Amino acid sequence: MSIFIEDDISDLYLKMLNDKGIKIIFNKNDEIISQGKFVDNLYLIEDGYVKLSMISDVGKMHIIGFCGMLSWFGENFYFNNGGKSNFFVQAFSEVKCLVFRHEMVRSFMANYEISLSIYKSLIKKNVLVEDKIKNLSFFDTRQRISWVLKCLIDRFGIQEKEGILINFPITRQDLADLSSSSIEAVDVFIRKAKNNGMIDRKDGFILIKNRNLIQFY
Repeated sequence: MSIFIEDDISDLYLKMLNDKGIKIIFNKNDEIISQGKFVDNLYLIEDGYVKLSMISDVGKMHIIGFCGMLSWFGENFYFNNGGKSNFFVQAFSEVKCLVFRHEMVRSFMANYEISLSIYKSLIKKNVLVEDKIKNLSFFDTRQRISWVLKCLIDRFGIQEKEGILINFPITRQDLADLSSSSIEAVDVFIRKAKNNGMIDRKDGFILIKNRNLIQFY
């Protein structure tokens, strides 16, 4: 299980698509797609990360995961010939994208590898949602926060003398949203872990000083 979707497509096919899309740069926190709104573009990330979220019926925002370099989003456009988005998509960093409209998409969808990569990307997003539901159903708050930290270590962990540095700009609120916990619960988790010498901050990033912190209980 992971919270990151990356490398849906190879550099080779990115080069093929370069002259077919419109290059757009989104700034951090820009809203790209609103949940429930009509989607008529297909996006391919060249650099940066977007945050995928879903808003519950009671208005609570749940971060499902992140899409990174060479991953697609806005697949509703391809599979439904336009349709409402299941996700709220927001730029988590500066994001460089190739954006494809209807007429552009027709020019490359006959390519089997490209079409397959888009289909697989949609499946990956469905898996993110399933993992979210499993975590809520079977894990307590501590386990969910630990699982998020483990995903971050697996993708961005750098071994240093003091421990493992998570080289990704995650905030307390992000941890709360990703683990479907309250920010108060995250604060309690971090405070206890810090008092036990298991976690710290270094240059604004999370430093895991003891891997026992991310074990499931």
